[in-house]
Amino acid sequence: MTGMSVRPYWELRFDAYGDVDFRQRDRLLEQAAQRDLTDLVIFAHGWNNTRTMATRLYDRFFAPFPELLGEAGPARLGYAGVVWPSMRFADESLAGSPPEPAPGAPPGLDADTRRPGLDADTRRPGLDADTHRALDAVFPGRRQIVARLAELLAERSERLAALDEFGVLVRGLVRVRGSTARPGTQTKTAYRRCSGRTWRRSVSGSPPR
Repeated sequence: MTGMSVRPYWELRFDAYGDVDFRQRDRLLEQAAQRDLTDLVIFAHGWNNTRTMATRLYDRFFAPFPELLGEAGPARLGYAGVVWPSMRFADESLAGSPPEPAPGAPPGLDADTRRPGLDADTRRPGLDADTHRALDAVFPGRRQIVARLAELLAERSERLAALDEFGVLVRGLVRVRGSTARPGTQTKTAYRRCSGRTWRRSVSGSPPR
């Protein structure tokens, strides 16, 4: 990878289901064996990061290693950075840094997050536009769910059925491939309270009355 402070460096990407990019994995295993490494240093970022932020972190963290080890040291190190689909919340600052706008978004609040009578630093209740875009990027193929969650957050209904629907949708948003709910769980109860509607109707239709 270009731009990294150390060599050799490999990136390992994992998707939302925990599956590794097989080409990257195989390249790492093959090239690490060819270089006869004694140690492989692997760094995995935490939540609230983007790939760019994680790569910068790895670059700074790995940079002192060669000097600390010394040229004559017996260790032959390789470096790997793990990248997984962590979501960066645009309205949160980290380590004293100002919040970063979502990719392509102008600085500050946009029209969707302002309303008359509120100052520039106050957001209205609900899902702001930057977070909405970030959720769409982190959960591709589930935009209907994200859109319906945004509607429910904006409505802030006190109806039990709306709260149940919100819970069903959140579990659907973060569900793991191949997972199923056990009989008698809250998910099943929520479906029953949603007037027996199908999942697709719950996502795209009006909230149950």
